[in-house]
Amino acid sequence: MVDTSPAVQDQFKQLFERINHHQPLARPVVILVYSDTCPACADAKRNVTTLADKGYRDRADFYQLTFAAFQTLSLDTQVTHVPTQLLYDRASQRQLWTGICTDRLENALKTLIAEL
Repeated sequence: MVDTSPAVQDQFKQLFERINHHQPLARPVVILVYSDTCPACADAKRNVTTLADKGYRDRADFYQLTFAAFQTLSLDTQVTHVPTQLLYDRASQRQLWTGICTDRLENALKTLIAEL
């Protein structure tokens, strides 16, 4: 279940401000941008959740946002398709992948975690 409580929404707004201003992050951040009308997005959501549950949730923060919500934030204009996986390192530097496969995301997370 995805937590949409006001506390989590406030936490994400603070995180968004840090990323938007290229400020350091406490730990890596994964954001999945999806659409409720996209069949592949359901698979992507499941794959990212599985990845988080493999032990990465303890070392990185995971968020899922609809494409409409993501566009409203104007966080990244290069996100034009769903599903899109974003990984921000502790310096707020972004890596981007599209599609449902999380292999590249997992490899990047392994590298970032090894550097911590």
